Amino acid sequence: MPHTPSAPLSPMHDLAREAIIRLWPVYELRRARASTSYPTLPGVGSAAEGKNWCNVFAHRRELIRPGVSKIVMPNNDTLYSVAWLDLASGPLVIDIPDMGDRYHVLGLMDSLTNPIAHLGSRLLPGGAKSVLVSGPGETAGTPPHWAGEHVRAPSRWVWIIGRILVTSPSDLPAVHKLQDGLQIRPFGDQQNAPAQFSPDCDLGAPLDARHFSTQVNEALQEMAGDQNLNAERLPSFATLGIGAGLTPSHEQIEQLEPVLQAVRQFLKTPCARRGTTHWEYLPRLGQSFGDDIHLRAHISQQYIGMVESKEAVYRMTWHDGKGQRLHGRQRYALQFAPGALPPVDAFWSLTIYESATGRLIDNPIDRYAIGDRTPGLSLDEHGGLRILISHRRPATREESNWLPAPQNDFYLCLRAYLPRADILNGLYELPPVQRLHTEEH
Repeated sequence: MPHTPSAPLSPMHDLAREAIIRLWPVYELRRARASTSYPTLPGVGSAAEGKNWCNVFAHRRELIRPGVSKIVMPNNDTLYSVAWLDLASGPLVIDIPDMGDRYHVLGLMDSLTNPIAHLGSRLLPGGAKSVLVSGPGETAGTPPHWAGEHVRAPSRWVWIIGRILVTSPSDLPAVHKLQDGLQIRPFGDQQNAPAQFSPDCDLGAPLDARHFSTQVNEALQEMAGDQNLNAERLPSFATLGIGAGLTPSHEQIEQLEPVLQAVRQFLKTPCARRGTTHWEYLPRLGQSFGDDIHLRAHISQQYIGMVESKEAVYRMTWHDGKGQRLHGRQRYALQFAPGALPPVDAFWSLTIYESATGRLIDNPIDRYAIGDRTPGLSLDEHGGLRILISHRRPATREESNWLPAPQNDFYLCLRAYLPRADILNGLYELPPVQRLHTEEH
């Protein structure tokens, strides 16, 4: 778990630090809304000047490749379908087509980044279904004639991040058809009703106290009535110029600036524990962070969009088994013993990212992840799996198990979808990344 920052310099400093940490996820989610909603969508058209679409899905039709992701650590296993729901005008219905036995999940996140619902293979298996999503203003309960799933969101805005498994490039047309079957409509209406909103967030603006407070204050105005805010703490932040409808003074900005930059550095520190094999274990996530404002802020800064751990578990490493940083000038192997592959009920994958950016990097075989669905993987004579990781291309006989690395620092992320108990409980330990001697070139 993350440690809190160093002791406050003054009561006002302490209050500023709390306000910034508590509201950091609000800031990050506002940036995410601006970057993952769109002014033009196929089949919908163009929104008015300065507006983006909400209450409609935007689909990524190809697996994530280098240079196209707007978020850090994108997966290379699924196609994304993303939507922002504005529940201010009433409940909405999400129609989900029959996915068969294909892994899928629509992760719903509230305005404080709590992963409030997971609609998919784990909790809603079977055929086509419709899910009612209502906001905090709806007090009448579930309509008596509604027999399906009902998600009661504590916030006006809900972010949906949908993931549908792609088994191979030839599988893409089938997944596209499923994506097209995802629809959003008002409750009681069979027609889709995309809406428009103003994102009002300059993604190129520097992160300083003026920008942060402006974004947070505008978000808090939109969040009036949300049930997930700690209303008892918000009034005290007004002395800092932070609150719905407020504009900080020059003096308040000067007061906030050094605290903001200190918190910014604090949130770059790891929030995971390191195991004996140098893989890092993120804290187990449920459907709410509760009032753990430090973990919430860390996750929103480093891993925004994460689902709860029962849906997927992430293990990361920046180091080999001896604690040395992973770098493309070296060669490595990850050796799974026979019968010791990650225990999952869906699938697992190992993805590689450049450390400096958290992004995928081009490589000569167009492979950015390797896992239980990778065609042509070769097991050793005992039934174990050896994955080779290097920037330099290996011998032809080893290429089937090669995960190409960037030429500089990199890190690895092991994703386990629908993890079994040993992973959830931390009993399953990944093998160390072994640095190979030069004579193995």
